[in-house]
Amino acid sequence: MPFAYSESAQAVHAALGAVLRGRREALRRTLTEVAGEAGLSPAHLSEVERGRKEVSTDRLLAVAHA
Repeated sequence: MPFAYSESAQAVHAALGAVLRGRREALRRTLTEVAGEAGLSPAHLSEVERGRKEVSTDRLLAVAHA
């Protein structure tokens, strides 16, 4: 996002969630698999992927590593 300063928090959450979901699906991983490895509930990860919940940096890194 070259102009991130003008984006709302909701837009950033939605964009991040879309990236996470797209990567997970490209790897043919289930929500349950990734959430379990990252120490999140599948429901929470689903909410993050839909841009409805925030995720801490630590949890984001855990999802990325999973």
